[in-house]
Amino acid sequence: MKKILGTFLLILSFFAVQNVSAAPVILAWDGALPSNGGTATGDANSATNILTGRFEFNTTGSAIDHDWNFTLTPAATVKTAVSLLIDFGTTATKVAIDGVALNNLGSGQWGKTLFLTAFPNVHNLKLSGLGFEDGSQYNISMRASVVPVPAAIWLFGSALAGLVGVSRRKASALAA
Repeated sequence: MKKILGTFLLILSFFAVQNVSAAPVILAWDGALPSNGGTATGDANSATNILTGRFEFNTTGSAIDHDWNFTLTPAATVKTAVSLLIDFGTTATKVAIDGVALNNLGSGQWGKTLFLTAFPNVHNLKLSGLGFEDGSQYNISMRASVVPVPAAIWLFGSALAGLVGVSRRKASALAA
């Protein structure tokens, strides 16, 4: 039993010091970009993991909504940190990703870092209550990075296994 427990602890400690590299996450726009009230352009740079979008209004109005759908690839089970900054040359009443509201940073900027899972693979960025004039615009900048499992998890697991082994040893000594 001692040899098995020792081998188990050695294997867990080996994983604790390894640099686990996860597959890169790629952001991409999914489906049609918004078109009501103007023209949208979008670009995805897989080398830098930055997704950008720009919408320029060609009319004047208010209270319209825009939906931008994007994907995270590969569809891994790990969480992904998505940092988003929207710079408005116009007004908005609410900005949300998958129903989670972003923070109004003032001066026409909204932003937040969210931890998204890859399920569902398609996520929704919703801009609500847009007020605009002809020629006004807004810009979207989004960056994604994988959140790795920290080495502390592996160390905690090995410590927990060690405590189980010590408690079993004490229990068998008391029984004898």
